[in-house]
This record gives sequence, structure tokens and C-alpha cells, in this order.
Amino acid sequence: MPIVNFTVQDLLGSLLAFLLFPFIMLIPGYVIGWALDLFDFRSRIRLIKYLIGLVLSNAFVPILAFLIYRFTSSYFVLASLFICAGIFVFIDIFPRIRKGSIGLFSRFNRISNYERMALMLGAAWVIFSMGLLLDLQIGNKLYFPTISYDTTTRIAIINAITRTGIPPINPGYFPGHPQQLTFLYYYWYIPESLVEQMGGNLINSRQAMLVGVIWTGLCLMATVALYLRLRNRRMQNAWSKPLIGIQLLLVSGVDFIPVVVLALAARKIIGQMMFNGQIESWNMPVVSWLNAVTWVPNHIAAVTQCITAMLAILSVYEGTNKQRVVAGVLAAAAFASALGTSVWVTLVFVVVWVIWAFSLVRSKSSRPLFWFMGISGLMGFVLSIPFILGLLKSGGTGASNFPIAFYIRPFILTTLLFPEKLQPIINLLLLPLNYFLELGFFFLMGVYWTQHRKAYEDQNRPFITAEIILLATVAFMLTFMYSTLIETNIFGIRPWLLGQFVLLVWATDVIHGWLGNNPPILSAFFKASGNKPRIGRTVQLLLLIGLLTTGLEAFSTRMWPLLVDWNVAGFPNDLSPDRNLGSRTYDARLAYEVANKLPATVVAQYNPNVILDRPSGLYGTVQFAISDRTAYGVPHDIYQVMKTGISDIFEREDTWTSIDQSCNKYFINTLVINDLDPLWKYLPVLELERKPVYQNDYYSILQCGAMAKP
Repeated sequence: MPIVNFTVQDLLGSLLAFLLFPFIMLIPGYVIGWALDLFDFRSRIRLIKYLIGLVLSNAFVPILAFLIYRFTSSYFVLASLFICAGIFVFIDIFPRIRKGSIGLFSRFNRISNYERMALMLGAAWVIFSMGLLLDLQIGNKLYFPTISYDTTTRIAIINAITRTGIPPINPGYFPGHPQQLTFLYYYWYIPESLVEQMGGNLINSRQAMLVGVIWTGLCLMATVALYLRLRNRRMQNAWSKPLIGIQLLLVSGVDFIPVVVLALAARKIIGQMMFNGQIESWNMPVVSWLNAVTWVPNHIAAVTQCITAMLAILSVYEGTNKQRVVAGVLAAAAFASALGTSVWVTLVFVVVWVIWAFSLVRSKSSRPLFWFMGISGLMGFVLSIPFILGLLKSGGTGASNFPIAFYIRPFILTTLLFPEKLQPIINLLLLPLNYFLELGFFFLMGVYWTQHRKAYEDQNRPFITAEIILLATVAFMLTFMYSTLIETNIFGIRPWLLGQFVLLVWATDVIHGWLGNNPPILSAFFKASGNKPRIGRTVQLLLLIGLLTTGLEAFSTRMWPLLVDWNVAGFPNDLSPDRNLGSRTYDARLAYEVANKLPATVVAQYNPNVILDRPSGLYGTVQFAISDRTAYGVPHDIYQVMKTGISDIFEREDTWTSIDQSCNKYFINTLVINDLDPLWKYLPVLELERKPVYQNDYYSILQCGAMAKP
């Protein structure tokens, strides 16, 4: 039996981190909302106040924490958070003590069924995501979720901020001196780092990251709910549409069908299922909400920040100038936070903002909003100057190409079936089919809503105008433009979440109209859809496939590493060359537990020939000489030279004399070797001269270079 149960460790640490997160991502927004009375905060019921507090914290905290941290230290940030907590106690807790109603759930039985359902949906997300994202330990085997592909980077950066401040020192690049990591939008990592610092030795970067994902999901739900609540403020039943919108986050496109068909066919023909647990990789994706929250939570956070900026303006469309000034401050903070959270999402939203602002000039009554929008955009830019200067200072990767180029969004069938010269024309002709497969249910709902637009427009005209501009701009830009900086077209993928938000809102309009007096639950959605003539069965089918796609996303996230060890996924795959992934991962975590306790001067190194070495990012909190997972801003030629020279240590049988020379050349003093490295077979000879710091069945830690001891 294992001595250490990492699942229990992570669960306990994550629960503590979850309890600390409100100090950062709830209470500050609550205090700001109370002080500025944003969204009529003071007149709201307590549950809505908490919801607004979460949305406002997401808008204000990243930029304010960055600026304070950047020019002082984390102590001042934490002090500011504790001051907010003190004010929160004074304005929320004390009055409730005097009234004898302490506790959010003290009157759980007295609240409406819809409010109770909203709380239960939030709780269900927390429980579900804990089970989805924790490392799963079975005996002496440990299995990470497939989102480790991205979280290796996120955990390393969170820990780098904790150890080295803002801007963080690059944890995967050490050219003989610490190198700041500025060529990256890293605001999302700051709250997680603050939670790690608040938790001390009881919370690690991995646990803080996991809980950050959970709170990002809660923030998405809160943003959907607040947007729909304010958009439909004249509705008699205020909670009905928000509950529909939150549940529609479970629905995705029709990826389930091509992924299952192609995976099973590939398993039979070539011996492995392809995709490696990443179901969005079969085509240029429009990702599911679950995929976005768990894989790229920073982009989701940026989307909610942009929507908050839009909502700030819409909420004061008929307000006073004082209200518009306050809304402009919120929009500016949300803009600045979004830029440092996802540059690509914010870039698209800036275009939307400009088009929307100029559309207001046509109406005399709304013309003043043009100036408030312009000033808030300018304020957001001013707040972002330190961050922008850091990006410019880094010099990037040395690429000379303009970061945006034109194309026609590709479709996998075009690539497979047609010659290259014809592909642009075919891609253009097949755009409706391409987007139908990616959006599924929401594609059909968007078409239906557009055909019946007048039924939804009368009471919500300012909102709908903004939504149309947002969706049209996103669809145009992401259909005909792509990013050239890296191989993955981030620009063509992530900002689509803004358009998906609009489609979700419109789908909520349609479903709410169909439901009538029926309760806003998924089973009622399905039944009501079937009653519609002509399209009813199609809607039901797409709704079912969309739920299956999200279910497949969850299944592959949790189970893919186990399927590798069970030989269901097949070989080759990008996780393991054999069926020992669980055992190797468990030993890797044990090894890095030792490495993390070595002196702070340690510069460690694994074999850089391994593409995206997951254990080093998931479990290592030491400085590495070079790593592809955090090669942001590292010139390509320098990266290749270091990678080639350092990998030579691991790829051949060698003597300590030669190994020490290489270690000294690249400022390395600790090697992390595993059984897949060619050097592993030569370890018994090396150990005759120098004992390892730690060794188990799959991993060994040895000192080298100037730090080595016989």
C-alpha cells in the first residue's frame, strides 16, 4: 500500500483553498459593489449581492492586484484584501448578527425554489469539478486529468509568482541569471498565487490552480445569471432565464459523433484512438464551455470580464451621468483585467467596443454613452500601460511576421478531400456546415432566434443591438483572420467564446418562450422542444448530442490516462509508451516532492527532448534551465541551442566528467532522470561514484556540476 495518498492531500488542500478564495474573488467585489452601488447593489437580496460581488471581483481584482503587486509586494495586496474583509464584516456580517440571521443558508427553506436551484447548481459544479480535476490515486498508481496538457504551464507560473513576485521569474528558462516572464498574459494566475501564499504550506500551486478553475466556472455561471437578470429585468419571474442559461452551459456541438467514429475506426485500423483525450482536436474548434473552463480558464475569465464591461454600459443606458461615470470605471477596470488575462479575447472585444460605440452616435439619446465608452476604454489602456510595457520589453520570440493574417476558416473535410488550390473556395462554401458541426444546438437556436427576432426585441433593444454587433464581429474576424505567432491558432479559437455567450443568451430566449409555465429544468427543455412543429425533433437530437459531447469531454478528461494503462486507448499516444503511466506518475510526484525541498539555489533539469514533460510542470516547483512549457519570450535560436545541448546529457551513456561539464555550461546543478531516458540504463555505473539524492523505480535525482558531492 502507498505511504502517501496524493488524492487525499489534494482534496484537503483544495478544500482549504476553496474556503480562502472568497477573500480574493468575492469579498472585494462585494465591498466595491456596496461602495459604488453598481447594478443597484444595495437594493438587492443577499444572494444577488454575492453574485454581483463575484462578477465585480473578477473585473477589479486582477488589475488592482497586478498594479499593487507590481509596484510594491504581495504583502500590500494581502493587506488590501484583509482590509476589504474587515469592511465586509462591518457591512454584511454585523448587521446580520444583530438581526439573528447569520449565514447564507440560515433561511435556505424560506428562499424560492429557483434560488434554491441556483445554489444547488453551484454546489453541483464544485463537487463535479473536484472529482474531475484532482489527481486520482489507485494503489501505487497516480492519474492526472488530460487537462495536464495545459495545466503544466499554469501551475508552474502560479508557483513562480508565489516565489518571485510580479512579473514572475521564468521557471523554465535560466540563461545563467533569473529572467523575467513578461511575454505572457498572466493576470489569471495572480489570485491563485495569493491563495497559495495565504495557505502557506497547507496549499500548493496545483491545488490553488484547481480551485481557480472551480471559481472561474462559478464566475461564468454568475455572469450568465447577472446578464440575463439585468437584460430581462421586467420579467415577473426573475430567476427563470438565468437558470436556463446556466444549464445550457452543459450543451456543446456535435463533436461526439465524429470523435467517437474516428476514434473507434483508428483504434481498429492503426492500433490507437488518436486525439489523446482531446476531443476538440478533430477540426478547427469552437470549444465546449466545459472544455474552455477546465483547459483555458484564463480565456473564460477574460470573456466574463469583457461581458461585464458591456453589461456596465447597458445597465446605465437610461441612467444618470453619475451612474454612467461609475459604470465607466467598472468598464475600464474590466478592460484592463481582460487584457492581462487574455490578449486575444480582449483584442476582438476592443473592435466590438469601437463598432458599438460608433453605433450609438446615430441616436441623440444614447450619444453621451459614446463619450463614456471612449473614456472608459482610454482609462483601461492607461491602467494597462505597465503590463503593455512588459510585453514590449520582452521582445517576443523574435518572429518578424505580423501577428494577424487573413484566411478562410478551414474545415477538416476540405483538407482531406480537396487539392490545396481549391481549399479556400470549398472552405467558404462549407462554412455553414463547419459551424453547424461545431455549434450544433446553438447554431440552430441562433437561426431560429434571428427568424423570430421581433418577439424578443421590444423590451431589450439596447442589449440586442450590442449582442448582434458582438456576434457579427466575432464571426467575421474569426472566420477570416488567424494568429501567426504560434502553430495553434489561438486567435481563431478563444475569442469565439464571446460569440458563444451571445448564442447562449439567444437560446435562453427561445427555450424560455417554449417552456411557458413549465419549470426551467433540462428535462422540460427536451419535452418542450419536441412539441415544436418542423424543428422539434431536430432540436431534441441536437440537444441530446450536445449533452453527450460535454459528457464525452468529461469522460476523456478524467479517464484517458487510465485508458492508456488499460490498453484501451492504444499505442502510440502522447502520455506513455507502455502501460505503466500510473506507476511512473506516482513515482514522479514522489521524486519532485524531494526536489522541491532542495535549496532555493537549485537549477534542475529533466530531458528537454520530451515534449511537454507533465510531471515537471504538475509537481515541480524548482527552477529549470530550459522547458518548452514556459518558453514565452525566449528567442527560438537560443531555445534550440539550449535544448540540444542539455538533452545530450540524457540521451547517451556518459561519465560524470562530461556530464558535469555540460551541467556547468548550462548552470544546472540537479538532474531529474526517469526510466525512459537512455541515461537511466547507465545509472548503476554513475552511482558507483556519486549516490543519488533520491531514487525509486522510475525516477532518480542526482546532483551535478559545481553542486555535486561524491
